[in-house]
Amino acid sequence: MTGEGDEYYGWTAGTTDYTPTKAKTIANLKLASGYDCGDSVMCYAADGSGYFVPTTNVTDGHGTPDHFNWAGESKVQTTVAEWFNTAPVWGFQASLDWLASAARV
Repeated sequence: MTGEGDEYYGWTAGTTDYTPTKAKTIANLKLASGYDCGDSVMCYAADGSGYFVPTTNVTDGHGTPDHFNWAGESKVQTTVAEWFNTAPVWGFQASLDWLASAARV
């Protein structure tokens, strides 16, 4: 799972174009996973493995998903409970929806 605006994994490696995009994120996940679902942001195999690229349509208006959405918006927490209580709710909902869906397969 990598947000479409991820500053580390949403740009083309080996270039000087460091602007993250959904297309570049999908391309990198295709390379990393070996799965190719075209331009789809949801790419799962029959066993539930694969990738998902959260886009702005899953953030309820909270911006473009990036690397720090999964780290409590860059705030350093000291316990797991603090992390769960301060990170963006939409990120957890999307993550948990995906996990629940994959677990059913």
